[in-house]
Amino acid sequence: MRYAWLVIAILPPACFAQEEAPLMLLRGEVVQIEGREFSIRTADYRVHRYRTDEQTWIERENQRIRFQALQRGDIVDVVSAREPAPPHARLVKLVLTRPRAAPALSWRSLSSSSSLLVRGNLTFTGIVTEVSEERLVLRLRNGEQKTFQLRYDTTFRGEGRLAERAALPTQTRVFVRAGKNLWDEVEAYEVVWGEILRPQGPR
Repeated sequence: MRYAWLVIAILPPACFAQEEAPLMLLRGEVVQIEGREFSIRTADYRVHRYRTDEQTWIERENQRIRFQALQRGDIVDVVSAREPAPPHARLVKLVLTRPRAAPALSWRSLSSSSSLLVRGNLTFTGIVTEVSEERLVLRLRNGEQKTFQLRYDTTFRGEGRLAERAALPTQTRVFVRAGKNLWDEVEAYEVVWGEILRPQGPR
């Protein structure tokens, strides 16, 4: 089996106590977590779903962690049995943790010290064509469709006040402060709309 040596190297002793069965190892990005199940997207863009239980060994830096410590965007190695979907994950090894950002800056801070914008050095203005829990899509002035990943701490402001994502309707002109993450995705740090917005055009 490809990577068989790595499977043996990273499996904790507890896993060998279980009955023998063909195993497989995949590395991917955590894209969904529901209850005790999670899904990863591998480099070939295939999505694999797994189930876990108390016997699943989950670790980070050789220390066992709780399932709840996993977050979307984490890169993990998963050792599982070859069985009907969703297969049982025997080992989940956290390889790379997606950065957890500090709280987003306020709208007024955009005009203050430029050093504060290091983590959000891209700005866009456009019309909202789609908004969901995970992403925001804008139609820019040149007609281009621009997609932004929404973070757990993305700030929404309507008419100068903090607002919920659900309060942002489509076909609304917004200003977006954004930046690229380690995965080269454009993430939205702040989305602003309303009378406070005086756009100068997309960048």
